[in-house]
Amino acid sequence: MDPSPSSVLDGLGSSLISMPDNNVSDANIKSAVVVDIALGVALMGLFVILQARSILYKIRLVSPYVSLRPPPLPTGVSALWAWLVAAAATSDAELLESCGLDAMMLVKMHTFGIQLVAPIAVLGLAILLPLHSCGRFLASGDALGNTSRFMAYTTTNIPPGSPVLWLHFLLTLAFISWGCWLLKWHYHQQEAGQHSMGTGVA
Repeated sequence: MDPSPSSVLDGLGSSLISMPDNNVSDANIKSAVVVDIALGVALMGLFVILQARSILYKIRLVSPYVSLRPPPLPTGVSALWAWLVAAAATSDAELLESCGLDAMMLVKMHTFGIQLVAPIAVLGLAILLPLHSCGRFLASGDALGNTSRFMAYTTTNIPPGSPVLWLHFLLTLAFISWGCWLLKWHYHQQEAGQHSMGTGVA
């Protein structure tokens, strides 16, 4: 016997009522931020300490199979930050000749990620965050769902249909355009580097 429409609706209503609450409180967000920062600082500190003791880089300084040896890193206390200066100051040509194409492409990939995300993060903090915090939609009592203080820094605090939302659309177009231009620029840089070094484009 097929269930009646009323029994189906009753079952659906009871299942919706029994759904867990997925709202995130301000305390949850603060705890997550503290844990993330603590883990980030601990892992960064561990990397700084261990990289100064690693023998992988030192082997390349004496190995007869390395035709172009990298410059030795400073020792002592300055070794804690000297690796960062060397990584930022090494050119693509030096990296390619000393470490090979795979290492250079890995560095270029990380560089692209930083160049892509950094301007977006700066614009988000400088424009969108203050703009959202000035909204009054959550304070009006018309908002549904999560109304924590953290949500006041998101688009939830902007009233539906507000002209301010056009700014998000324009920034999205700007971010996409920036990413496309950055990809094209890196492609031309890589192509020019390969031709200048005589490797050609495969």
